[in-house]
Amino acid sequence: MSETLKKVKPGEPLVIPAQTFNTFIDAARDFRGRQQGRAQNAQPGFRQSGFVLVKNASGSDRGRFNILGIDSPIFTPTDNEEEFKNRVALSCITPVEADHTGRFVILLEPIANNEIGLGCVHGVCPVKIDVTDEDQQYADISNGETGKLKSSSTGAAQILWVEPGTGEKWAIVRLAAPEAGPALVKITGSTAIAAANNGPGSTTTEWTYSGTQVKASTSGGYQGWTAVTGGLTFTDKLFNRMEYGNRIVGAGGTFRNGVKFDDLDDNDWTGQLQPIQSAGVVAVQTFTDSENNVYGTFESPNGITGSCD
Repeated sequence: MSETLKKVKPGEPLVIPAQTFNTFIDAARDFRGRQQGRAQNAQPGFRQSGFVLVKNASGSDRGRFNILGIDSPIFTPTDNEEEFKNRVALSCITPVEADHTGRFVILLEPIANNEIGLGCVHGVCPVKIDVTDEDQQYADISNGETGKLKSSSTGAAQILWVEPGTGEKWAIVRLAAPEAGPALVKITGSTAIAAANNGPGSTTTEWTYSGTQVKASTSGGYQGWTAVTGGLTFTDKLFNRMEYGNRIVGAGGTFRNGVKFDDLDDNDWTGQLQPIQSAGVVAVQTFTDSENNVYGTFESPNGITGSCD
């Protein structure tokens, strides 16, 4: 042992050399630093990541890479505000589409019922997917299903790689992916909005639309569209952004398609706006309301028809 740290026997005079004293000080400083480090770990300001603690509240044991819907934090601010601020820990249940679409975790380890383990809410992760269409590039939860996601044209999981074919396949996904780009939708019908009957002769100037998501078929051309299996469908939930505000246009004003009201209502000719025709294909951006109803918007100029007076 170094003479600097030599022990003293009972009865011997106590003489503390400067080097020994400084060693004591260094050790004390090191101990205090480690204590402060442990204390800081319990302070607010945790390091965020895509892995979180998950409590399996589904009622059954769940395996690695199973899917659970996010129900609530394990600790709410009312229960324990400091714990809520310092650590993300989620109580998760069997997913239900109405509540958990886009709000789920993939388990990174087996978790027994009412036990806690690790789950992934953001980042790249393996998972099984029920592939209904090989062209679909996203996936999300399926009602009551914990073993796999289902493929879709939109969803919280972007498919980076998947086994070939349809059916249950292993895949690698990126959770919290950017929103999908516009979906191609074929218009199947239109419904006049009663509040928008301000055109010449009280004709309609705004409509809601119905449609079905399509993809280009191998036949090509303008007629080369086929419905996407499991794709988006809309019933009076599509809106043309180029009609927005038409209902307030009157004499002297201009409709969103660039046609002036007065040009549709002159002494020689009377015209009216037309809805976007069925079978037309438009690029649709989707959004959801607070009840998870899916709507879509697109931009397409309205045609006009008329007759001579």
